[in-house]
Amino acid sequence: MNLAGQLSQRLITKKFLLFIVVVLALIPYVSFIATGPVRNSIDNAEHWVNLTNAMFIDGQSFIFSYGPLFWLVGGVVEHYNIWTYYLTIIFSLLFYATVVWSILVLTYKSRGYFFLALTVICFFSLYYIKVFLFIWPLLFLFYHQYTSHKQFFINARLCLLLGAMAGILLYVRFFYGLIAVAVLGGYLAIQFLKGMSFKEVVSFILAFTISSFITGMVIYGDVSLVARYFIINMQLSYGNAVDMTLDIKNYRFVFVCSFIVLGCFIAYGLGKQRLFLLPLIATWLLLFKLGYGRADHYVTYFVIPCAFIMLLISFDKGYFTKVIFLVSFFSLYYLGTHPAYLNSPRLGLAFTTFNIPSVNNPFRLPFNKHVAYEDRMSQNYEQYKLDDQFIDSIAKNTVDIYPYNNEYIYANHLNYKPRPLFQNYMTLTPKLDQANADYFNSGVRPQKVIWNSGLACGDADCNSFIGIDNKYILNEDPLTSMALLENYLITGFTHGRKNEPMLLLSQREKALPANFKVKKIERMKFGEWYPLPDGKSNIVKVFPDFHITMTGRVKNLFFRGDVVRINYKLKSGVLKQYRLSIINSRSGVWASPLLDGFDINGFTGEDVAEVMFETDSSYYFEPEFDAKVVVAESPLLKYHRKKIKYNQPVILPSFVKVKDIDCEASIDQKNEPVLYEEGRTPLFVKGWLAKSTVQGTIFDESYITMIDKNKRIFYFSTSEVKRGDLISVFGKPTLENAGYASNVDTSAFHGEYIVGLSGRTGNDVFVCKNMQFPLTLR
Repeated sequence: MNLAGQLSQRLITKKFLLFIVVVLALIPYVSFIATGPVRNSIDNAEHWVNLTNAMFIDGQSFIFSYGPLFWLVGGVVEHYNIWTYYLTIIFSLLFYATVVWSILVLTYKSRGYFFLALTVICFFSLYYIKVFLFIWPLLFLFYHQYTSHKQFFINARLCLLLGAMAGILLYVRFFYGLIAVAVLGGYLAIQFLKGMSFKEVVSFILAFTISSFITGMVIYGDVSLVARYFIINMQLSYGNAVDMTLDIKNYRFVFVCSFIVLGCFIAYGLGKQRLFLLPLIATWLLLFKLGYGRADHYVTYFVIPCAFIMLLISFDKGYFTKVIFLVSFFSLYYLGTHPAYLNSPRLGLAFTTFNIPSVNNPFRLPFNKHVAYEDRMSQNYEQYKLDDQFIDSIAKNTVDIYPYNNEYIYANHLNYKPRPLFQNYMTLTPKLDQANADYFNSGVRPQKVIWNSGLACGDADCNSFIGIDNKYILNEDPLTSMALLENYLITGFTHGRKNEPMLLLSQREKALPANFKVKKIERMKFGEWYPLPDGKSNIVKVFPDFHITMTGRVKNLFFRGDVVRINYKLKSGVLKQYRLSIINSRSGVWASPLLDGFDINGFTGEDVAEVMFETDSSYYFEPEFDAKVVVAESPLLKYHRKKIKYNQPVILPSFVKVKDIDCEASIDQKNEPVLYEEGRTPLFVKGWLAKSTVQGTIFDESYITMIDKNKRIFYFSTSEVKRGDLISVFGKPTLENAGYASNVDTSAFHGEYIVGLSGRTGNDVFVCKNMQFPLTLR
């Protein structure tokens, strides 16, 4: 063997040995990387994690953006069996070892130790290594470009392999396949323009198409289900872009920092590697959209992956790449460590993200293999057990749960028959909504439906119709909810977890169509009240024809949608406001009666006198729109006014010390008392109050206070409301109990008052001087 051959053989041997070392180093942590802490949907909306094993269960098809193979990369509540667990471990170990090995090889080749250390210290944790599941195509391209002796071009044979991989990844998570196509397709496009033959592009497209079809058929065994997987995911992408957004505004520096990174990508593509220009731009656009689409994902889906992409760029030779790395590094670090909007998540201070989890033996099963999968799932959701009488009334009948919380199904060993889109807040477009409505209108619909109170409910007196992002549940999927009312009757009632009210619906003998009749069509404007016709105890709906401007459509495409709200003026004079789903509003906005819960006698609610549509944007919508007001002729529901449960006044002992302070708190909702025929509505206040969000401490008790003109303070007790959202914002589990709500009976009060919050710890009461508002009672 000649000298060149010997050197090449030694290099291959060294790389192989390095790979083995990396594999051995990752073994103690691979179970954490692959599965992390037990993923479940307690106190959050991620109910898809309960269906990731549906491909193994007869009669269930899991069609969602987290695909039917997502169990392969972890994120499950329970592994289905031994072999699915070990497949996850082996896949994760080989994939992440390859990622780490590739980066170490490039670091050694470029002598880029400083840049690797800087990136790892400031941006890395083992949790964040998962970003390589969607930026592996760029790592693949960078590795081959830097380790080739000449410019790297993808040949036809390699195109077949990469296209096949992208097709399979579509079923792990739809986005993984999409970004692989965008990155590799961009690379092949420039490669073609530089003089390569067209067969590479054709090979990639054919391999991707055939692979995605064959993989889908192996999983689903039905061409229509494969087609539905693509249709649903395209609709989910469209709906997410418009309606699954937070009602916030990003600070200006966010866009400055983000576009500096884009400038660095473009500068590298133009100045150093033309083949990478389109892949980098496509990646930035997808990451920007994914990270800022909802707004709270920007650290995981934009900052971290961009930091690692810039690390890859820094491995190229020359001062130019080092300079643009440093420019992007400071932009990304500033972006990651400073809130992008009020109370946004962030990386934390320097050196805080580099954490090492406890060592585990991944080859020791984390579950009892002698216990069936269904029993393990039931044990995980023990707190979702329902009373025996309610379960006996369901028996072996097929059952679905609406609007979400399929944990009840698993906890009680029910015969789950999920609708096509199993989380109502994800039926984001009329096509998705219609798929669910068709299901409930068909002969294969479940025999029973459990209607629970959803995530916002924390007690027996909650508003059962408040959804995610303060949306009104009946407006999130108007076609599906109407199909339920037309095809099912209330036949049972119980209380579930946190004492939430729950109804049992059973099939009607014959469907009862709503028979909506048009009462009026009028031209409406945002910000103006419009009276509703008397529905005579039947359902009234408004069909607004919102027109999104061209500017708004561009915003939807590259960033995120805007916000539109509906205001209800009840006949009692009380005002209610909810956020609308923009796209599904064309299928009808629920106007009256405004249901707010259910009890043993059925639905509770109140008639609505007027409605008003409202938006903060001056450019997203056309200012005027046509609206059709309709009334149902069929009596689909019975409802009654909910009995108000007042919080009791509190008399504090004389030895208690009262101090004024600035509190860490929020008043998220306040409904001031209104006089109407039957008396005065209560003062309702809701929000959260903490002693310290940094330490995660709360007061022993929280009160609503009313201070009169003589400085006398009246205290009223509050009811605890679970606030899981505070955990994600402040990172302190104890803050889950910081939520409060209170109905105050003000019938004995007259004159002017200052309403506020206070908290008690021991013998000290702290009045929140920064959480007060005036109130006049006549």
